[in-house]
Amino acid sequence: MEQNEAPHPTAELKEERGLEWWQWNHPTSGVLQIELTGKGVHDRSTVAARAGQFMTDEDYVILARSDVDVYLPRTTSALELLMGAEDNPEDRLLASFRKGVFPREECNAYRDALRGAAGISRNRGNAAGVLDLEELKRRFGDRLIVESPTRASYYTKDGLRSMTTISNGVHSGIAGYFNATPRNPYCRKTAWTRDFPAEFEKASEFVRHVDREFKRLIPGRWAAQRRFIEEHSIEEHGWAVAGTAFTTMTVNRNYRTGLHLDDGDLSAGFGNMTVMEGDGPGYDGAFTVFPQYRVAVDIRMGDFAALNVHEWHGNTAIGPRDAADPDSWERISLVCYCRELLAKCGSQEEEEAKRLAWEGSLQDNPKVKHARNLEERAAAAAALGVTPEAIHLAIREGRLDRVALSRRKPVTIRGVEYVSHTQ
Repeated sequence: MEQNEAPHPTAELKEERGLEWWQWNHPTSGVLQIELTGKGVHDRSTVAARAGQFMTDEDYVILARSDVDVYLPRTTSALELLMGAEDNPEDRLLASFRKGVFPREECNAYRDALRGAAGISRNRGNAAGVLDLEELKRRFGDRLIVESPTRASYYTKDGLRSMTTISNGVHSGIAGYFNATPRNPYCRKTAWTRDFPAEFEKASEFVRHVDREFKRLIPGRWAAQRRFIEEHSIEEHGWAVAGTAFTTMTVNRNYRTGLHLDDGDLSAGFGNMTVMEGDGPGYDGAFTVFPQYRVAVDIRMGDFAALNVHEWHGNTAIGPRDAADPDSWERISLVCYCRELLAKCGSQEEEEAKRLAWEGSLQDNPKVKHARNLEERAAAAAALGVTPEAIHLAIREGRLDRVALSRRKPVTIRGVEYVSHTQ
């Protein structure tokens, strides 16, 4: 729906490369306000089909480098508003950007504490970009199984199919708290938070500064997140940064994200981002782009951006300003948010009891399952008169069902049918 009614008496209609928007300055703060009309905006499904791809300069028209609030098109007309319909601008906010909120000295003081959280991760999916098959094949060889453009699985050296999927390796980590998952069915501190408590406490000081800016700039969204934390006793149970609207932080280092949606964030909340840079010549690029709306934000040292991370977004290329010294730059981005599923967590003591019970479980623990599968295959190989490697290969090639072994059903190896007598 295109919106052609001026949102403010001083608003001017702008158009570039087919994208149309209204812009005016806020009457009190003077901050630039931009409201898209809907004309020139891309279809969401078309953008979603590009998941994992990197953004380029062709993917945006508007590039924010100074204070600005960007709003999505209105869906209500002036007549509908007169008849009682409501239009809350915060509900349509795409990005609220402020330059130089956090002084360089302050950022430098917390940068070292956060850097260690951005370890190598192979679990970022679309955000890690389209699979680098050459690198993955060097690592896994013919054991690699490509499942999607951004996700793969693999067979372990024992011949078992991995129970997890992988993506490209990137410098990205999670700080704070995380909800239960199939792989770890209990709520927990992230590994970095657990192993480096002093660094986490230091980083939490800075997170409180980010929280204050979030509350000041977008009070409605902040209140929704804080209310969610309080109503579900998330902070009381020990799963929030005390006094803030945040439970979790993603820390990225020198990392260009592919097109993605942030998964697991509170739907009524917002992602809050700032950047810390190294002391060298620096870098160019790394714009955060929302390609559906053709809007980008250049978030640099000490800037603050509140972003609707439920919209598709990714980064443009990053490159050192000093081409002769490719290691002369550093970009650490910090994204603070609230994990929705932490509402289902008990206290830290209750979740620790779940972890201990799970680790001792023969049924659910993947490490126990892995060891049991190896024992099962060794016994089956002995009963069938073949090597364990033959069992592994037959399963990998789809000629043998692992479940058939455990259920003593007939199996065929090398053209001969056998019956396993494993227990």
